[in-house]
Amino acid sequence: MGGGTVMPPPFRRLAIVLSPADAVHTLLEHADMLTRLWAPPALCLLAPEDVEIHQLPSTLAAAREEGRATIRHVRGPLLDAVLQEIVAFHADLLLVGSGRSRDDRRSLVRRLAMQAPCSVWMVPAGAAASIRRMLVPVDFSLRSADALTVATAIAATSGAGCAVLHVRFDPTLAAPEEAVTAVLGREQEAFSILTARTDLHGVEVEGLFEDSGDVAKVVLRVAEDRQADLTVMGTRGRTRAAALLIGSETEHVLQESARPVLAVKHFGAHLRLTEALLDPRFRRREGPRFG
Repeated sequence: MGGGTVMPPPFRRLAIVLSPADAVHTLLEHADMLTRLWAPPALCLLAPEDVEIHQLPSTLAAAREEGRATIRHVRGPLLDAVLQEIVAFHADLLLVGSGRSRDDRRSLVRRLAMQAPCSVWMVPAGAAASIRRMLVPVDFSLRSADALTVATAIAATSGAGCAVLHVRFDPTLAAPEEAVTAVLGREQEAFSILTARTDLHGVEVEGLFEDSGDVAKVVLRVAEDRQADLTVMGTRGRTRAAALLIGSETEHVLQESARPVLAVKHFGAHLRLTEALLDPRFRRREGPRFG
C-alpha cells in the first residue's frame, strides 16, 4: 500500500525528547518524517537547557508556524521533567533517542520506557529517517495483536513491508520430524487467526517462525538480518498501572537494538479480537510472552 493512503494517524500527540546530544539531529529527522506522514494535531519538543535548536527541519518548522508544534525547555533532572511534561501534554507517543554509549540507552531510555504512560519509540543515534521494512514479534496475545494493528497502521501510511515474527520455545528441536511438522501447523493456524481478526489496514503481512529459547536474541538477529527500520513490540497489560510495565523481552530489545524500536503501550481502537478471545484455539496457545 502506498504512502498516500488517507487514514487517521496511529498517534496524534507526539512528544520528542531532544537528548542525548549525539541523537538530537537524528530525533529531529525522525520527528519530521512522522509529521510528514501523519500530520499529527499536536507535537511537543522537549529540550534540556543545554540543548540548542538552531533550525528545525522543514515539516516541523511549518507545524510550528501553524501552532501545532511547540518547543519547551525542561529544567532539573531530565527523567522527572520529561515525565511531568508528557503527562501534562497527554502524549500518546514519546520519541526518545539513545546515544552511541550503551550507558546512555540503559539509563534514560530504559527509565522512560518503563515509566512513561504512553507508547515509546526509541531511535538510536544515526538511524536513517525512513520506514521501509518493519518487524512485529507476536505471541498471539491481545497485546501483540494491538502491536500488529499499530504497526500496520504505520505501514499503511509509509508504504513499508511488514513481517510478523513468532519465536517458539524449542521443545521439539530433538523430536521426530513429524512432531515438528505438527507444531508448525498449529503455529501457522494461530497466525492465520491473529491476522484474520486484527485490523491490518489493508497491509499484507509475512509470517516468520523461529525456534529458540531466547526470544529477545532472535528478535534482534532477525531485525538485523532483514534490515528492519522499525521493530514494533507490545507491552504487558491494559490498566494504567500495568501499562508502565514493558516486560523483559521488550526491555532487552530496547536496550540492545541498533535499530529503532516501538514499544506499544496502549490497545488499539481498531482491534476486532472479541471472537478470537473466545476461540479455544486462541485460548490454549501457550508460548513465549513478549513484554
